[in-house]
Amino acid sequence: MTKRKLKMYIIIGTILIVLAGVLLYIFVWNKPKVKADVNTKVFNSSMCQRVDDDYYYISGKSVKRLKNDEEKTVYEGIKPYRICVDKEYLYVCDNGVICVDLKSGKSNIIVNVKKEDLWYIYADNGCLFYEISSEPLKCIDIKTGETKDAIELLNDKSDGFHKQRFSDDKWIIASIKDAELGAFEICDDDMNLLSSNATGFVEKDNEILLAAVSGFNCGYECRFYKSDGTEAKTVKYTTPAETTGESTIIGNNVVTVSTTIKQPFSIGRHGDNRYLPQLENHYYDTYIKVNTDDFEIQTHKMKKYERIIYADDKKVVTYYNGKYVTYSADEWKVTDEKKADEIKDGGKYTFEACGEYVFVFDDNTGECINRIKI
Repeated sequence: MTKRKLKMYIIIGTILIVLAGVLLYIFVWNKPKVKADVNTKVFNSSMCQRVDDDYYYISGKSVKRLKNDEEKTVYEGIKPYRICVDKEYLYVCDNGVICVDLKSGKSNIIVNVKKEDLWYIYADNGCLFYEISSEPLKCIDIKTGETKDAIELLNDKSDGFHKQRFSDDKWIIASIKDAELGAFEICDDDMNLLSSNATGFVEKDNEILLAAVSGFNCGYECRFYKSDGTEAKTVKYTTPAETTGESTIIGNNVVTVSTTIKQPFSIGRHGDNRYLPQLENHYYDTYIKVNTDDFEIQTHKMKKYERIIYADDKKVVTYYNGKYVTYSADEWKVTDEKKADEIKDGGKYTFEACGEYVFVFDDNTGECINRIKI
């Protein structure tokens, strides 16, 4: 063999090895080990709720209560899709909003509404707050049956931000402009947001600020407003591709999970954008924390196909290639790993964080298939 032919064979061999490596990366290494649809609800769960030490969660056609590690069915229906609970009543969205007395087990429909028209429910202190499309936020006093617009709960209805007691350990904070209710949230004594994840309020220098969180085509934005409507601060985080995400207020931190995706959003029935949950469409998740003491922003970018399933100001839990991984938020070190054997190839799953657990739901059956202690 001549030197010229040997050199040519070496070049061709090198090209084939490189090409094989590229193809192996594209079709094998650059894919998630488990191919599944993964939906996440990191904050303010709709399928599971905690009251004191009791947990309530949807599983198939029923709602179950977990109390002292014992599971009991407290509601059996058609296809429940959202719940909320206070100390006396369970509220189930299932062909209307159904109120279940937790002592007697008796139930009745208290709001006749179609699933697509119900935007929001939250319950506490014997009141159910709910919002129907194109209508103001309302509340029902369960004991009296009286329904009123939520603005009527406020002692002061002048323009500005208002904070008043709702119960022994809860606050109502709301914004009013031109006699109309803007943002309305229920928080605990530490200003942790309990009732929503679109807007929230923080206290800084003895002043209440409205934190309006929104996503845009390639990133995340949080605007802080004073009670006179002027902007106090804007914090942004940009990404190279389209994003979706959710946020909440924890103490005086705004915590956000932003998901960057390969493909554009699908369009829902009402023109809203919906994220395509297949792991193959996923670039990466980003943990974002804004400390409102100094408006400093802290971010951590996850690995490709690694989905954040729980986050607060101290820890982050993810699902990644068949494992649940826990990180410390400040030092960003792995503190725990668990196997996720219930997540199968071709499956569809929803993770919802609630209290000290992340609940795992099989979207094909609607059953709750695991609880991950966080």
